[in-house]
This record gives sequence, C-alpha cells and structure tokens, in this order.
Amino acid sequence: MSLVDGLYDPEPDLAEFSQGDVLSGIVFPTWPTFKPASIQAKWGILRPLRSGRLISQQSMDVLPNQFEARSERDVPDAFSTLFDRSEYVVGHCKLREVIILSRSCFLDNDRRKHLVIAPVTAIATLPEVQRSPEKMGGLRRGEIPHNFYLPATSVMGESFADLLMTTSIHKSFLPTDDVGGKLLARLSPLGMAKLQMTLSIHFGMQFGYDHEDNCPTDGLYSCSACFHTGREVSRRQYAAGTPFGACLVCGDRAAFVKVG
Repeated sequence: MSLVDGLYDPEPDLAEFSQGDVLSGIVFPTWPTFKPASIQAKWGILRPLRSGRLISQQSMDVLPNQFEARSERDVPDAFSTLFDRSEYVVGHCKLREVIILSRSCFLDNDRRKHLVIAPVTAIATLPEVQRSPEKMGGLRRGEIPHNFYLPATSVMGESFADLLMTTSIHKSFLPTDDVGGKLLARLSPLGMAKLQMTLSIHFGMQFGYDHEDNCPTDGLYSCSACFHTGREVSRRQYAAGTPFGACLVCGDRAAFVKVG
C-alpha cells in the first residue's frame, strides 16, 4: 500500500481544509508557563503605563499604547474587575505545524467561527532522552493515547500531534485561498478512522471498574476497554464483593461495565 501504508490521501482536494489536515505556518497560541513554574509567574498581567483614567480594556481599544507586564502576585487587584473578572495577559504565538481536529462539517459551517487544532512536533527536534527506542516504539504503535503518530512524507519528517496541547483558533487564521500552500499532508479515510479512534480514547476516557475494584452487585460484566479498542468482547458473571481481576484479553487495562 502506497503513501505510508494508506494513512495519507495521495490526491487531496485543495479547494478547502478538512479534519486531519497537517498544516505548516499556522498561528498557534500558548500560555504560561514557558519556563519552569518555579522561575516564572503563572500570569504576566498587562497594565497600561500611562492610562490616566482609562481601564485596561479601554487602553487596548486605543492601541498603540504602552503596557508593562507584571507578575500576578505583584498586582494586588488582579482579576478583580467588577463585571467580568478579566485581565489582559502575556501570551505567546508561534507559526508552527498543526493538525486540524475539528470535524470537516464544522469547518464548512459558517455559523461556527472557531476550530480546534493540536501542535505537530517533528521527532527529530526532541531531546535525545525523549527518543529512546522504547518510547519511539510505543509512539509508532499508537500506545501513547495523547499522541497521534504521523509517519514521514516527502515534505514532512516523522512527527506526532500532541493532544494534551489542543487549543482553539478563529477560522480567519486559516488562509482558505492557500490550502495547497499550507497543506503538508491530509489523512486518508483509514487515517481519519485512526485519528478519530485516538481522539475517542483520549477525550472519551473509557469508563468502568478497574481490575483492582470489587464487584458492586451480582451480574454479567464486559470490558469496555476491549470494546473501544476493537478487541473481542466477552461477558463474565461476577458476584458482589469479589474482585474483578485482570481482563482475559487486555489484562490490567480493563474497565468493567455491567451488561446484565
């Protein structure tokens, strides 16, 4: 199967963006802390240097202006405005590679003004300690639920999307007149199925009793972890007060639910 075992679409339609698109040069905002929390304040609050009687919001409305950033602990009235308890804070925006997580139908809906993206990181840029054979093997096998593995292409190095860093941006940040110029790769239907399964596992949080829990009531139980990962699902009878123990299929990753 061509194009990295069918994960990517070999002939993407460049008329519009889609869920699963890996893009380059998209504004990605991040918030404190950029450095270890022990040496950087949680929020750098922006306050006007010379505002007269203007509040921060009014000063922002008449930009350009001069602002200073101060640590939250050095601003006694931080987040104490009467109406909305808000502040303007120091953020960080970087042009970087991202993957679109919002469904394609959301992108086509003019009433939806925002979309969800996640940053994409090239494995080659990671520190060597994070590129051990064990970690890379787990990543490539899809065993890290908050990472979505992206094999290398002719224009993109081996990478992964970090679902722990998802954020939303306004649709205006996507240049709809330059889809081809931003697109690094588009997932195929197979790739989309893998992405949606990863999203469901990461955000859905499989529910059920742990293998170390005791059964609360007599009945038949199945392992929801097996169901969500496409494994064979069986039913077992448990008596109240007895430990569930490991699943016969997925071991101590079990999540037992009552089915009868």
